[in-house]
Amino acid sequence: MGNFKFIQNNKEIGLVTKKGQVLGKVFTSADNYILEIKENVNKDNAVRLLILAAVICIDMVIKEN
Repeated sequence: MGNFKFIQNNKEIGLVTKKGQVLGKVFTSADNYILEIKENVNKDNAVRLLILAAVICIDMVIKEN
């Protein structure tokens, strides 16, 4: 998985990055992600929930392949 950018009105509003592999990862199939939601997205904006839901979907799709 690479980076996934979330764009709205030609501005980046979020970024998801998969964390690097850790030694303990050999023993589990769990993945770790870093989710960054940009400051230009208000804290009460429902887009924040949509970005979080998209991250979960991205993980599910990648695990299927």
